Amino acid sequence: MGLDQFTIEFDNPTKSYFPGQNVTGKVVVVCNSNKKIQGLRIKFQGKASVYWTEQEKETVGSGNNREERTITRVYENNDTFFDYKFFAAGDDRNDVTIPAGRNEYPFQFALPQGLPSSFIGAYGKVSYEVNAVMKRSWKFDHEVKNQFTVNALADLNNDAGAAQPGELKKTKNLCCLCCASGPIGYVFKISRKGYVPGEFVQIECELQNNSSRNVTGVTLAFVQTSTYYAKGKSRVATKNLSEVKRPGVEPGDTDIWRGNVLQIPSVPPTKLGNCHLIDVQYQLNLEMSISGPALNLRGSLPIIVGTIPFRNNFLELMPQNNGSCAPSAPPMSAYPDMPPPSYQEAMYFGPDKPQQTVVDGISNKVVDQVAPKGEDYNPKYVTYGWNYPPVSSGQ
Repeated sequence: MGLDQFTIEFDNPTKSYFPGQNVTGKVVVVCNSNKKIQGLRIKFQGKASVYWTEQEKETVGSGNNREERTITRVYENNDTFFDYKFFAAGDDRNDVTIPAGRNEYPFQFALPQGLPSSFIGAYGKVSYEVNAVMKRSWKFDHEVKNQFTVNALADLNNDAGAAQPGELKKTKNLCCLCCASGPIGYVFKISRKGYVPGEFVQIECELQNNSSRNVTGVTLAFVQTSTYYAKGKSRVATKNLSEVKRPGVEPGDTDIWRGNVLQIPSVPPTKLGNCHLIDVQYQLNLEMSISGPALNLRGSLPIIVGTIPFRNNFLELMPQNNGSCAPSAPPMSAYPDMPPPSYQEAMYFGPDKPQQTVVDGISNKVVDQVAPKGEDYNPKYVTYGWNYPPVSSGQ
């Protein structure tokens, strides 16, 4: 067809939006001569999908012919939030002409309220995209897609549990041969359970080692657990997103660990804001590593991740305009004085993909080992106060 360019461009360079905002941009078509088409269709789609397989036992036949076999069962589910399309040129019935040169076809779509956040996980995703198709008579259609991010409006100010403090106590007694040893334990506290990406978690932790064993180290980890639902079953995936470490505690000693020690990375909010097929939860895991033949002391404390910070924290989350992270436009919300967020690309949450074998179809020989391509688009989530400095102290 002689197309030089067929692309989708967004007016918002971050390609990140909140429910209720307008997604605006244009489809650009550049061709070197006049071209006849039946229509240029633009579609906006938002959907959630989950998929996984399980090996299950199945009994077939009866009597002497009864046997058990292993089958692969597929679990999948889909939920479409919106699917809107229109023709920017033509109507898919009569030919129209696209003139030579650069042609721009603007679009605008108002995102519905209550949408969940974009997400890419091990067994499912929530995705949003603009799709443009150039319909051609008796020829293959030309198609282009461009994904964008939706950040759900998860307001910590409206979540009663987010402002509550959290506390975790763990203790265990160790045995050394025939002799009992003193307890090992900790009391871990956080001032509140709710955070937005970019904030640091302020902790206070008392580590006690009244045993004769060494505590070789202490690890605080930020963990995401995602659960996927299909056909009455569920599949769970857990991912350690970030962690900080503390030196060990010698026998008979006590250590105090306090301060802003762990920053919430660029992640979607708890529960994705509002999604029935995928549930996302977060927790802080604290683990004391114990020397010798003993299980480490582990505990977890749930936390809530939102996209709208506490009003009391607006001032400290304001960007300092130091050039390291220029903020984008502020989100649509009821807080005109809210600090404008930046949009940071999320870490990849999808499954680890094994290498695939490429085999020549004629010689039947292995040609290459390649890693399959992952998701083309990585969501960009709201983040605040990246220059908010961590402070950690002990005594």
